[in-house]
Amino acid sequence: MAVIGGGPAGLRAAEVASGAGLQVTLYDAKPSVGRKFLVAGKGGLNLTHGESLDRFVTRYSGPGQPEGIWPEIIGKFDPAALREWAAGLGVETFQATSGRVYPKALKAAPLLRRWIERLKGRGVVFAMNHRLVSLENDGCFRLGFGNGSAATADAVILALGGGSWTKTGSDGGWISIFEALGISTSPLAPANCGWEHAWSEEVLAAGEGKPIKNIHVSAGGQVAIGELMLTRYGLEGGA
Repeated sequence: MAVIGGGPAGLRAAEVASGAGLQVTLYDAKPSVGRKFLVAGKGGLNLTHGESLDRFVTRYSGPGQPEGIWPEIIGKFDPAALREWAAGLGVETFQATSGRVYPKALKAAPLLRRWIERLKGRGVVFAMNHRLVSLENDGCFRLGFGNGSAATADAVILALGGGSWTKTGSDGGWISIFEALGISTSPLAPANCGWEHAWSEEVLAAGEGKPIKNIHVSAGGQVAIGELMLTRYGLEGGA
């Protein structure tokens, strides 16, 4: 099996597949895996949330999605299971007053390092600097890479992310590969965005980089409850 993409989704796919006894090669365009994952670690690495599963699944629901899809999917690997998984890697977690769950170390690197060690222990092969540029299926999958190499696989999992951060590998370039296979895709769109505001230097001195907890934000008749962080350009966060 070939897994294309070395973010959390690709790493988890390789973990499940190798755990089932499959021979897995994980390809990534960059020299190392988990680049955006490590960036998330700069904020403490919010792994999951401690709220009830009924409430938790509503965070993922949205218009146009089949009813019940998220309870079914997340129920198979819920927040408690994720914490058990982290503990299995030797990474202790804690639940903050906000309900968010973090590694006690508040860093991503130790978890990523142990995750990679587990995969290598299961025989997963890591092929870095392999950017997928073509994919054909004529009974088996034929993969072509930007460095001129090629490979075959009985099955392929594409875990290529969106187009949010090119330098980490998330550039959306895979869409052309899908189009060549005759697979239609929806245009990429932002999942979230910040809010720009020119704070005074006094406000920035007192609050830059600090969270604003338990607030309600309303727009267009919708209300979101959560946290925001005051930044130099305005506000960002999950609310």
